[in-house]
Amino acid sequence: MAVLIIGLCLVALLFTGCCLFDVHILDGPGMVNYDGLLLDALIGGWNSDDGCYRLTVWDNYTLSISCNGSLLLEKATLTLHAASTNTAEYNELSISPNVFSDEAGGSVEIAKAYHENGTLTLELVAADGTEAKIAFYREPEMLDGPGMVYEGGPLDEALTGCWYGADGRFVLEFEGKCADFSVDGKMLSSKDPGYYFVDHSFSAGDDLNERCDLLPFGGPEIKDETYETILTIDEMWYQAEHIYMNITWPDGKPESIIFSKQNDSMPTGEWEAEQTPESPAKATPEPTPVAGVEPEQQDGIVQITMETQEGDEYMSVTLDKLPESAAEISALAAGALGNAEHTCALFLGALNLYTNDRDAGIEAVNLLRGPRPLSNYDIQFLRDRLRDKAYLPLAYFDGATPENNYTPSEPYTLRLYADPRPQDCEAGYLRLYLKTAGADSPRPIKLRQKGDEWFLWEYSSILSGIRIPVSEDPWA
Repeated sequence: MAVLIIGLCLVALLFTGCCLFDVHILDGPGMVNYDGLLLDALIGGWNSDDGCYRLTVWDNYTLSISCNGSLLLEKATLTLHAASTNTAEYNELSISPNVFSDEAGGSVEIAKAYHENGTLTLELVAADGTEAKIAFYREPEMLDGPGMVYEGGPLDEALTGCWYGADGRFVLEFEGKCADFSVDGKMLSSKDPGYYFVDHSFSAGDDLNERCDLLPFGGPEIKDETYETILTIDEMWYQAEHIYMNITWPDGKPESIIFSKQNDSMPTGEWEAEQTPESPAKATPEPTPVAGVEPEQQDGIVQITMETQEGDEYMSVTLDKLPESAAEISALAAGALGNAEHTCALFLGALNLYTNDRDAGIEAVNLLRGPRPLSNYDIQFLRDRLRDKAYLPLAYFDGATPENNYTPSEPYTLRLYADPRPQDCEAGYLRLYLKTAGADSPRPIKLRQKGDEWFLWEYSSILSGIRIPVSEDPWA
């Protein structure tokens, strides 16, 4: 009877959703989950002896395999079966799906996968029964003898930053080998940690003034979320402070792009040492009027109301009218740049001013850049991005769509979204995101703190191309 009662209790526990055991939290002898330790040992790139095959393990328990630059298996689920803290001992891996097509179109099954003593091995079986074993080793070009020093740092550092093509359609925002790649306002890749965009074999003794090939990770074809090919990167390389990319569109049309880097140079010692970035939402818990409630004329300056509202998903900044002079922007900025969202809203006002009065717009942007005024290169950048695009600064305000030629609702309301990965920003910097009906993805804008105020730091994505308004679309 006692046995029957215990059995019934166990069944009851199962049907009420209670679990007696959880493989992730057991800590008795022999019952600890060591998979995280093994994953840490596997994360990164692996190459076969002949260099034909490349395997990458990501930090989210996925795995990709490519052969001669062609992607064979993309982000397959990786299940680990670690037996102890010793990651060098034999450990089998489960991969799902475990079948892919080879370069000839034949089916290949991963019959077995395991890691032992720094070697990751796949045992393959082709459709005709042919068997093969491929051993993968850590990328040899990344090691420098004893101590295993990574030699690609100089090129990674040279790549890091925002790059744009001459016509503004193509934008690359690099962090080492990872990059956001946008074309016509659509983001095609992510620079989230571990999501590599390119690979390279830069090593000690190489010259940054010479051609340094960048190999598109996962193959040359860039695809959308439906796996349709958007473009093919035929060649890509860095040389003498430029990135060069030769592409082919799906219709066979070739195109060459030369990327130049956004100039983020600044006078040494101009920025104060305070490194205490705060969430702008916390900095503005209540609506904050910056000027008088009603517009009025005073000393030749129209007083404009600027208020911030905090929401669950975003903050909004509302202006009852857009500034029409650098003096009006200066008046609004006085005491307001302690809130990063105000700096962003005034930046759009300065860009709109630029489309009507170039000199006044430059003066206003310089005010918002703090101790780092626009260089001639930066001024050219503005001119190129806003040429024949007076609608671009208005496209981020509520109500502006391609169908109404980006005419915002009044009063002018700008919504700002928090950075989904704030940990990627170094201390003293802050990144916010803006949305527009003219692009599929939010656009980042980066600010830097000086004292209690936030100034513009990197904003090239805001100036990237968007869908043209209906009045300029011959096919509308």
